[in-house]
Amino acid sequence: MPENYQLVETLLQQPLENGDVVCNLCLWRCRLRHGQRGFCQAHVNRNGVLYNLSYGIVSAIEVESIRNKPVYHYRPDSRVMSIGSYGCNFRCKGCHNLEISWGVEALDKLARGQSTDAWVTPEQMVETALKHEVDGIAFTYSEPAVWLEYVLDVSKLAHEAGLFTVYVSNSFVTDEALELMAPHIDV
Repeated sequence: MPENYQLVETLLQQPLENGDVVCNLCLWRCRLRHGQRGFCQAHVNRNGVLYNLSYGIVSAIEVESIRNKPVYHYRPDSRVMSIGSYGCNFRCKGCHNLEISWGVEALDKLARGQSTDAWVTPEQMVETALKHEVDGIAFTYSEPAVWLEYVLDVSKLAHEAGLFTVYVSNSFVTDEALELMAPHIDV
């Protein structure tokens, strides 16, 4: 896991002979030429390799009751640290998380290497959760499949630390992404 901000290769990608790449995180399965970003805006093709721009970039963080999540019956008296990152594979009219999920300006800066957003390693995220004495970490506010690599790294460390994980999704993700996530997500 990187200690400083850098582009992280997208786990689910299919390189094509002409340098295009197909992103296999969500059901859009974007086919991207060099320099293009996917519908989510968080993945970019650089010379035939797909990279996640938002790895370790946290757009929102909140300690709250699990009852604020759509899985409020799961451990109803527990507290979670809800985290979000930029990029979403939906364009919902009236999105109540638009600024923290869509983040086009932030993603543009990341794509140009000009971002000043805070970088949070997976280790730092879990340490922060433990410091706030929460019971779990919720990946929320946008579609977590868009930042799958970070979700996986944080989830593995969270479980090692005794924390549960919550995945709040629009469910527009591929079977491949679900198979990668399933062992690391509790609800």
